[in-house]
Amino acid sequence: MFVGVHLFDYVGFQADYVWNRNDVVLVSSNSGASATSFYRLPESVTQNGFLGNGLVYFRKRGSRIRPYLSEGVGAVLIHNRLSAGGIVVGNPALPPASSDRASIALRTSVGLDLRFRDAWHFRYSFGETITRNTFGEQLSPPERRIAKNFQSLFGIYFKL
Repeated sequence: MFVGVHLFDYVGFQADYVWNRNDVVLVSSNSGASATSFYRLPESVTQNGFLGNGLVYFRKRGSRIRPYLSEGVGAVLIHNRLSAGGIVVGNPALPPASSDRASIALRTSVGLDLRFRDAWHFRYSFGETITRNTFGEQLSPPERRIAKNFQSLFGIYFKL
C-alpha cells in the first residue's frame, strides 16, 4: 500500500507499507572433538515495513509510460515463529520459539507506471530491502551477512 505526491515533473515522494510472509528453514551444524550437533527447523517469518521513498521519474508527469528509480529508508518489524516438523540431533543451542525484532531498512526499487485511462494506472516495481540479519543471530554459530529481501510488486492505483 502506498500514498504519494509529485513534487515536480520528474520527482515524487511516497510513503509505503509493505507486508510479506515467508517460510524459511534454519539449518545449523556444529561439530567438536566430543560431540556433533545439528538442527533443521522450519520457521514462518512475517515482515511489516514502513518506508519513505524519493522517486526519480525518467519521463514527464503526463507521459503514458513512466519508468522510475526510488530510494528510501524506514523501519521493518520482523516476527519469527518456529513451525512443527524440525530435526534436532545432539544438544545444539536452539533459537527461540518466537521472536520479534525491529530493524532500520534501506530500500531500492525500479519500476514502471502505465496510465490506462484518465486517472487509473498500473504499477510494477522490483525492489530490494536491506535490513539487519535477524536470522543469522539465531544460528549457532551466528551468521553476520546482511539480510536482503527481494520483492516484485504490482497493482492498480487511482491518481487524484
